Amino acid sequence: MASQSLGGVFHLSFDGVDKTGDIVVPVTGGWQTWETITASATLDAGFQVMKFVPTDEGYNVNYFEFLEPVLVSSPDLPTAGYALHPCFPNPFNPRTTISFDLPETATVNLAVYDVAGRLVKSLVEWETMEAGRREVVWDGS
Repeated sequence: MASQSLGGVFHLSFDGVDKTGDIVVPVTGGWQTWETITASATLDAGFQVMKFVPTDEGYNVNYFEFLEPVLVSSPDLPTAGYALHPCFPNPFNPRTTISFDLPETATVNLAVYDVAGRLVKSLVEWETMEAGRREVVWDGS
């Protein structure tokens, strides 16, 4: 995250429920002066829709990185292994590649939203994909 002079606040909701509480973006001194912000969320097993919800504006978002889950209540179960990787290049012109990992065959819905939560573009709509690293190229339209 980067913020020239205002900072800001956001949270992550899963299926419409705020699971992170307010995450504060500090003033970094420049729009391209990046700081890593880390947050955790406790989630139920299964498919969920995550939304980035800005509650105060004044910052840039570079990328989100999702780490494998830590299973606190059931340490003997394997981790899911799903991952969404940062877009490359970022910033981009005229296109960027979005890559993600699937540990097993899965139905994928991949979409781009603006900071207000409005749908910009559906890139993959409920497509069944085999396990492995997958890539989708977006031309920004």
